Amino acid sequence: MLKTLYQLAQEERLITDTSFEMKPVAWTILLDMDGNLPKDGIISNKELAPPEFDKKGKEKKRKELTKRLLIPRQFVIETGAGRTSGAYAYFLVDKADYVFGFSPGSEPGKAQTDEKLCIRHDLFIANVAACYEATKSPAIKAVLSFLRNVRANGLPISLPDTLVSNDQFAFKILPNSEDFIHEEASIVAYWKRISNPTSVDGPAKKMCLVTGKFFSQEALFPAIKRVPGATSSGAGLVSFNAQAFESQGWNSSENASISPFASQAIATALNRLMDPAFETQEGKRLPKRFENIAKDTVIAYWPKGFWVSHLDEHHGSFSNLLASSWKGIKPIVDDASEFHAFTLSGSQGRIIVRDHFETTATKLYENLEFHYESLQIEPLTQTGKDKDPAPRYGTNLLLESTVLDGKRDYISPPQAVRFYQAIHKGSTYPFPESLIHNALRRSLAEIHDDSWKASHRADVRAGLLKAYLIRNHKFTNLSKTMNPKEDNFAYLMGRIFSCYGEMQRLANLPRTVNADLTTKNYSKFFARPLATYSKLAEPYNRHLKTALKNKGGLVSGLARRLNTEIEVIQGALSPADLKESFNTKEQALFTLAFHHQNHWHKQSSEARSALIIQQKLEPSDPTLLIAPIKEKESKTETTK
Repeated sequence: MLKTLYQLAQEERLITDTSFEMKPVAWTILLDMDGNLPKDGIISNKELAPPEFDKKGKEKKRKELTKRLLIPRQFVIETGAGRTSGAYAYFLVDKADYVFGFSPGSEPGKAQTDEKLCIRHDLFIANVAACYEATKSPAIKAVLSFLRNVRANGLPISLPDTLVSNDQFAFKILPNSEDFIHEEASIVAYWKRISNPTSVDGPAKKMCLVTGKFFSQEALFPAIKRVPGATSSGAGLVSFNAQAFESQGWNSSENASISPFASQAIATALNRLMDPAFETQEGKRLPKRFENIAKDTVIAYWPKGFWVSHLDEHHGSFSNLLASSWKGIKPIVDDASEFHAFTLSGSQGRIIVRDHFETTATKLYENLEFHYESLQIEPLTQTGKDKDPAPRYGTNLLLESTVLDGKRDYISPPQAVRFYQAIHKGSTYPFPESLIHNALRRSLAEIHDDSWKASHRADVRAGLLKAYLIRNHKFTNLSKTMNPKEDNFAYLMGRIFSCYGEMQRLANLPRTVNADLTTKNYSKFFARPLATYSKLAEPYNRHLKTALKNKGGLVSGLARRLNTEIEVIQGALSPADLKESFNTKEQALFTLAFHHQNHWHKQSSEARSALIIQQKLEPSDPTLLIAPIKEKESKTETTK
């Protein structure tokens, strides 16, 4: 994994100068050659993002973006890591409490008395003073004069009202307002010299496991930022801070020696994948390459070749790509371009690497196509007028459908990781059973919820359960609609249960039933299918008689047809297959069949005939477990 990340840093030219890095700098301080700050001498580097519009053409609220600059690399020279809770001033670019010794909202004209802020400001001044001693730069002299004046007399002007605590400041000297002080040649040379100190340990004595080159200077692994669950200041990917990580008499990083340059390259590569707006040192903006899959878990991608263009088309979102049409985007045959995925979780100051997956474009496409096709399901949820169908196949949607209210915070990171692994690695890798258990529990819990969101989640779960049955249990005969050939006991029970509910609906027309028998008995069918099936026979017969006697010719015709379908299904039940309880596979089959049959009820005879033909079956086939479809309608649909 580390070698892969190092390769990414090299191929995307993420580091061209190890002494500098791209960082957002919110404010520019303009000084004259004497170190004086005019009233309008603090200039904002923030600007509004380009306008974006929703589907109705209404402009969305514009975000505020902070300009990114190439600045001296912000790290602790002695360790190679970032600043922690202790005071440490960065060189020439830092936050207000270091640059001024004051926090946002401080009054001007009063010398600082807070000991902690004084220490921070003194450290920043000491860095600038050391630079002036080495370079004698007039620009640095002006900055040093300004800083010492602030230390003695306080702020010369008020800090900006919109200043926040993590905003950074950089300096320019008038009248040259084009270049920042840290870009001056003598200062650049000075910073490169002190930021890459020569080791005192003598000649190189360790070989880097990543590059294969020898080195002597030790350095901590730089922090990785934006990993959910980790601290906002960044977390470590590699650490040896306890004896448990030491072995064979080797201490600390002797266990796995990685040179400072390789460490910086790897950390930069991972930070690049985790940053939605990363810029190289040349100022090139790189596209997003990550997707949050749980509250504290993220999956980052490094695609090559074919996948680069298609991820970029979908703004780097793999879930969006997965949910899109796969027609016409298949890579060339035997495309060997690489694809890497890293799954990470944060745990305060540490990062957990849950998975590193690598494959080729062709193989990944095949795996994803299988997954996508397995998910196909006809929805029950109605879409609004002139609205696009709600998405159902995005990977995050599938995970969210298995938790309370579809909230991502409730998704289990281990389940999410195993789910993504199975999708990536192909049909031989099963979905985690625990994820399917969650999906089935949500089906039970939400059967009472008739909201649009709950209905949509039920559609998503139906697709997930179908894909589970195909992947984990090899049900290759399942399609997006009801399969009239499937005679599994659980599948037939799901269809019968749906028919019971439909007969109750017909018996109560034109009224609607607030709490129908399917809602009341769904969980009972899960627990005791055979007993519940027998118990519901009496109310079913009552509803049948009502529908036949009191509801007119149209309803009575539908009721007769429905009763015929139930009799056909019951005729396929074998006494040897009758079960007192369902296992996980059978619960999934029951739930899918219930969904399939509910969709079947809503179809006209012509539409039903067409759905059968789509499955390469003959509507007139007497072995189909459905009420017979009129031959005239079947031939008409076949002709079409």
